[in-house]
Amino acid sequence: MFGYISAMLIGRGDNLSNSISIDNKESKLKRINNILNNNVELLEKMISKTEEFYGHISDRLPEIEEEIDGTIEETELLINYFIENDHRESRSANFKISEILENLQSRIAKVYEVLSSRFEVTHSLEGFINKSDDEQAEFVKLLNLIQELEEVLNDLEILSINAIIFSAKTGREGAGFRVISNKIKQLTSNIKDKYQLIQLSILELQKWYKSFEGDLEELTSSEEEVANNYSLESQEIFSAVLDSLSGISSLLKDFMDHIKEVVEPIYDIIILLQNQDIIRQNLENLIEITQSMKEEIDKLDSNDSIDENLDILMFINEVSNLSKKLSSNILKQLDDSLFEINNKFNKINSDLIGLEKDGEEITSFLIDNNKEEKEDMISIERIYENLDIFINKLGKKLTKIEGRYYSLAKNEEDFYDNMKAIEESFYETNNIANQFTKIKFLAKIEFSRITNNKHSFVTDIESIIEQFIASSNHNDELYHELKEELEDNYSHFIELAMNNQKLIKKSNQLIEESKEDLFLTKKLIKEAVQGLNKAINRLFLEVKGVNKEIEDCFTLREVGEEVIKSLETIQREVVEMRDYYLAKIGKSNWNSNNKKLEKLLDKFTSYIERKTAQDEIVDLEVDVGSAGGELTLF
Repeated sequence: MFGYISAMLIGRGDNLSNSISIDNKESKLKRINNILNNNVELLEKMISKTEEFYGHISDRLPEIEEEIDGTIEETELLINYFIENDHRESRSANFKISEILENLQSRIAKVYEVLSSRFEVTHSLEGFINKSDDEQAEFVKLLNLIQELEEVLNDLEILSINAIIFSAKTGREGAGFRVISNKIKQLTSNIKDKYQLIQLSILELQKWYKSFEGDLEELTSSEEEVANNYSLESQEIFSAVLDSLSGISSLLKDFMDHIKEVVEPIYDIIILLQNQDIIRQNLENLIEITQSMKEEIDKLDSNDSIDENLDILMFINEVSNLSKKLSSNILKQLDDSLFEINNKFNKINSDLIGLEKDGEEITSFLIDNNKEEKEDMISIERIYENLDIFINKLGKKLTKIEGRYYSLAKNEEDFYDNMKAIEESFYETNNIANQFTKIKFLAKIEFSRITNNKHSFVTDIESIIEQFIASSNHNDELYHELKEELEDNYSHFIELAMNNQKLIKKSNQLIEESKEDLFLTKKLIKEAVQGLNKAINRLFLEVKGVNKEIEDCFTLREVGEEVIKSLETIQREVVEMRDYYLAKIGKSNWNSNNKKLEKLLDKFTSYIERKTAQDEIVDLEVDVGSAGGELTLF
């Protein structure tokens, strides 16, 4: 049955086959043998090439996977610069922008807390020389009292002059009173001089305070500007920056997802590489089949038995037909694996070009001098520029405020010098005022001697002296109370001012440190972006290199097709010889023995080989096994 079907499938050769000569037979056998030898070389070449391609890909995959992991790691590192990471142990060493910004915000907030204490500073000076709405400042009250005392002294001076005139009229009797009157006039003049010195000292103190008040107003104005306007501006800047950082983080996450999507075919390639063993086994089996055909050709060359020769020719024809199909299957396996790997690498390569472009855009947005906004995101350059401008502006303001506090505290010497001058003048005035008590007693004695000349001015002198002494004592008490209050308030102000100055100076230094940390992150981000670009470029070059080398795998199809074409040539040669022998014995078909085929098929190790044999050889039972596993090793 097998031989008959085979003969019918092959068909009869043309008439030239009936006249085949021995020389032709030898020539045909030699040609077939050469073809088979060449096929063995071609099949071995295919094994070598597939080994080379698969091996190369297998060797490069770990490097590619490493580049993929490196690219994703660089991207994650970059993301971590912008956002909080739930895995705190994986954080970079305190260089996360969001953390530094929070730290910077906290330090600026501390400044605002310090500045808010300005109310305590200014409150400590309330009533200090300034006038309020419903009452005069204490120094002004003191000046008014001194002016009132000067009026009393003027009256006393006038009375003393009248007393001198009166004593001159009384002759020798009024000589003593005249001396006392002159002393009153002298003391009055001395006190007026002292009061003028006090007035000058108070005016100097007021002049000092006017300058002090101006500095204080400028300080308050600067503090209010920082505490109000700068506080609002800092909130707006930090809000915009943090929103932008969140957007940049999302952008980088999308980019990382794109990376994972681009390289996803790598995992399909790993699976496809498993076909290498099956293809190699099939090629080796095909070589073994070819070798068996060579052995049969050698027998044909040395055999004179027509029956045996026909069996051999029928075997070679069937095996050639089966080999063609197996070769086609191998090419399909190559299509399904190696060529598909090539296609997947081509896709990765194409997608990497897009990824590289995205990476360039991210690079431009993150580290180049790009100040444009993108989908409500501020570029890194603009973020750092805005923060730099704001921090520098705030720093200058704080330095100015610090300088004003220092200047106010430094001028305390002028305050205490004036207070000391006033106190010394009051002390000397009190000493003079104490002399009036004695003058008053002596004046009373002298007045009593002039018994016949009672005048009202005598009583007036006594009254005015008593009034002056009482007012002078009151003035002295008022001044010392005022002095104690002013010096306490001023001392408290100096203490607060010096403390604020130190706190602002320290805060300014801390803000500057945060700025340095912030700009260090800019450097680190730049390095991370450059690292990301390098990782993408390395990945791109790895894939491109594999692609360039794997393109040679297409030559395997040409080799496989050459094998199939050569098998067709063998079949034509075999048909001619078969027809020659059939004509010689006067038959049109031949039933051959299947034992050789059965023995040969026992060497098939894969499901697809056995299934192909079953499909091609209809009168031969073949145990195809299960399709669950491609490779069956014995």
